[in-house]
Amino acid sequence: MPYSRSVHGPPTNRPCFNSPSTGCNSTPVLVMGHSFVRRADQYLRNKRIRNLHLPLSEFSVTLQGRGGAYARHLPELYDKCNVTPDMVVIDIGTNDLSMVKTDQEATDVAKRVFAFANTLVARGVKRVVILEVLPRTRHGRHGAPRSFDSLVASYNWQMVRLITQSPESTPINWWFHEDLSWQRESFIMDGVHLNDDGLALYLESLNKAIRRFSQNLNCSRM
Repeated sequence: MPYSRSVHGPPTNRPCFNSPSTGCNSTPVLVMGHSFVRRADQYLRNKRIRNLHLPLSEFSVTLQGRGGAYARHLPELYDKCNVTPDMVVIDIGTNDLSMVKTDQEATDVAKRVFAFANTLVARGVKRVVILEVLPRTRHGRHGAPRSFDSLVASYNWQMVRLITQSPESTPINWWFHEDLSWQRESFIMDGVHLNDDGLALYLESLNKAIRRFSQNLNCSRM
């Protein structure tokens, strides 16, 4: 079951996909991160799916992804798209973890991502949702040794700890890909990236997360 405790630049050269112009009652949502987000954006384009199948009267979703993105790229990604979101969904960390060797280094990555989430809240974002990092498989061009799973676990547990230890009023949340995480071996094609079936589940999970954490948001920004 998803962990759901409520806890605690310049514009891009092309229009961001899935960012239709809607009325004041529509919640602007930015999904940002590494190649998972970029590939999800391309999947939506290819399938001609708009707005993550979310009603335009309620949500306006923008995807901003960059292949090979690290946590340090989050500020740049945020500023790159010409939107002012009420909700930000972050998918980052797997590339950072591929460059570290110890559990302590993995927890440091989590702290950097969490610090950025707090920066967004300070800038007026009403809800930040941080997605779990999925382990990699052994096979494929981007496959990883079993020790990588330990780093992923350290990152994920540290993120949960940071969120649960924050004040109840802190609008930062954690999301577990319930239908995807346990079956990842079936959907990862090159050690890390999702095939089309995996992307469909990933996008369904994003849809659920946005719906779940959009409660108590309104159009006005204080």
